[in-house]
Amino acid sequence: MYNHLNLNKLLQKCMAKMIKIKVHIIPVIMMCLCGCFLAGCPSPADESKEAGEHVRQAIPMAEEAIVKVYPDAIVKKNTFYGVSAAQTGPDHVMTDWVKGTYLDGGEERVLVNVNTGQIYVTSEWHKIRSYEVDNISDLYHIDIPDFDVQILGCIEEPYCIDDPAKYGNIQICNMLPIGTVVDDDFARRLLDDDKYSFEIDLTVSGDVDMNVFEEVDCALLGKNVNLRVDKPLAVYESSGSVKNKEQEMTFIRDGKTIYGKLYTPKGDGPFPAVILGHQFGANHSTMEGYAKAFTQNGIMAYAFDFIGGGHDIKSDGVMEEMSVLTEAADMSAVLDGIRGLDNVDKNNIFLMGASQGGFVATYVAGTRPDDVRGLIAFYPAYVIQDDAKKRTDNGTNMKDSFMALGARLGRIYDEDALSFDIYDVMKEFDGSVLIVHGTADGLVPYEYSERAAETFADAELVGIDGADHGFGGADDERATGLAVDFVMSHSVVAD
Repeated sequence: MYNHLNLNKLLQKCMAKMIKIKVHIIPVIMMCLCGCFLAGCPSPADESKEAGEHVRQAIPMAEEAIVKVYPDAIVKKNTFYGVSAAQTGPDHVMTDWVKGTYLDGGEERVLVNVNTGQIYVTSEWHKIRSYEVDNISDLYHIDIPDFDVQILGCIEEPYCIDDPAKYGNIQICNMLPIGTVVDDDFARRLLDDDKYSFEIDLTVSGDVDMNVFEEVDCALLGKNVNLRVDKPLAVYESSGSVKNKEQEMTFIRDGKTIYGKLYTPKGDGPFPAVILGHQFGANHSTMEGYAKAFTQNGIMAYAFDFIGGGHDIKSDGVMEEMSVLTEAADMSAVLDGIRGLDNVDKNNIFLMGASQGGFVATYVAGTRPDDVRGLIAFYPAYVIQDDAKKRTDNGTNMKDSFMALGARLGRIYDEDALSFDIYDVMKEFDGSVLIVHGTADGLVPYEYSERAAETFADAELVGIDGADHGFGGADDERATGLAVDFVMSHSVVAD
């Protein structure tokens, strides 16, 4: 059984096996980090001053620890910050935990407990998902192409070691101790570990008998697994009355197929419409929840896979041929297609994107302002061009192939990113813009959206306090509501 309380022992074993570093380095790292909080957690009276000092002390320690564990790693500067314990008060900052990013082949997220020296990273988590995908396919006898899986696995640790009852816990999601090597036996033990909780969202797209999910106990997927299954709604009720309609729809761009799903409200239209672009390496399923929320409020929505935009896409293409400009061409082709539908209100077409999809939607809005009523950007990745500059020494050191965020990309990705300035493109869009961004985003700093809000002609920036890159739970519900309200309030009614 995987025992979280023996992290240091596991870390030593895994590191000695995986990266061939002498085990005696580990205590050195631990002692280095343990010195940060000898005075304990800050009291409410002086927490602001002390927390700021703790952050300044903790960041270089966390960066040093990563480099010691992975000698070839490059710490991504200005990404480490103290994790905020928002539930303990609006001004409280807790820095027992420091979060940031480093580069080791691909880009990695890292979380460091500066009291105990425990280090968590994202690198092996995709193997947990792969194991569970195979498990679902075998258990329910459904083909992998007929479903999509999103897995959230979380463990809780105290924010503050000195006073855990006072400050509560931090949730560590989709991360494992640094140096962990995941195989099938490890994945099976983890899914049965009482200290973890797993939420699995299973979207069935093929011709699957849904009764199988009632007949087979999901506990066979793991002792602490909560399974949610979603299947597209039927198009018609038995009486013949039209329900909200969900259908597959494809478009063509330069001979390549763009796959997506169109969500149409009940009624005859014409409807305002939203085109939704997904994050880097993802697919349309990450935007389906927003699409359904729009449809429930009388708004048509189309969520699609960028060509080469991810590993689990139904559109054509591979990621090594993808760039922000190829994705912009995809979204522009989709915009033409949606404008051609008879039941779409062509005066009220909105673009929406998350992360890189938000960057792409911004580009399309700026280059086609007359065809776009409004723009919604969730944690938009306006950092992409600065990242490309750093990765290529301002364009002087282009690579034909490289790793980023766990994906292999081609030269076109950096070349296209550096061929224009997204902030110049923003100035060309005079429509209304809604930007929703987490104030604790460690991948795309909040300041990029602050600059965007000042650059657009008419933009509202909503900061989600303490949210990282991506939204969940109440934060996601709030962001969804903001997006729906934005479209409803900014749609124009024809005379």
